[in-house]
Amino acid sequence: PIGMNADIVIHGKNGFLANTKEEWLKYFDILRKDKKLRIEMGKVGREVVEQKYSLDVTKLQIENIFRELLKDNQ
Repeated sequence: PIGMNADIVIHGKNGFLANTKEEWLKYFDILRKDKKLRIEMGKVGREVVEQKYSLDVTKLQIENIFRELLKDNQ
């Protein structure tokens, strides 16, 4: 759970946050054995990325930054 992973991953919903080697192995094994869980976590993960990090979302954020900058310079 470092960097952006801590912001994007919702533990148990769209992935797992492992702190130790044992946790990495445990969560990997869970995912290896459970195809349905892999598919569901993948869907939820994609939804999170599309809602927060898609081009449409970031485009609006950048537009808002430029609008604020232009407003401040008038």
